[in-house]
Amino acid sequence: MWIPKSHGGRRPLGIPTIRDRTVMMAVVLVIGPIFEADLLDNQYGFRPGLDAKMAVRRMFWHVRDRGHREVVDVDLRDYFTSIPHGPLMRCLIRRIADGRLLRLVKSWLTVTVVERVD
Repeated sequence: MWIPKSHGGRRPLGIPTIRDRTVMMAVVLVIGPIFEADLLDNQYGFRPGLDAKMAVRRMFWHVRDRGHREVVDVDLRDYFTSIPHGPLMRCLIRRIADGRLLRLVKSWLTVTVVERVD
């Protein structure tokens, strides 16, 4: 099934199998802490124990109590459908030594969409 995008394009709806989701979660549990260590305290996106409300509270504190006058919000539109695989894999290779895990991640990046024709 194709999902319409806000700017007029479409993206495929991919629903992984239970086995795939289990493996994906295992990978997140293994590599998550490796990359979590590199993130700054003010990076809130997709992090365990942090959410959008916490980010807004922190921004409010900086404006109200610290006198800051500018707030920057960045959203990388459609980034997940256009991630440059080469630079991403080079980043992973610098931190992950297990070639099997790297091949698995690469296979997820290049997986084909299977459409059923009725």
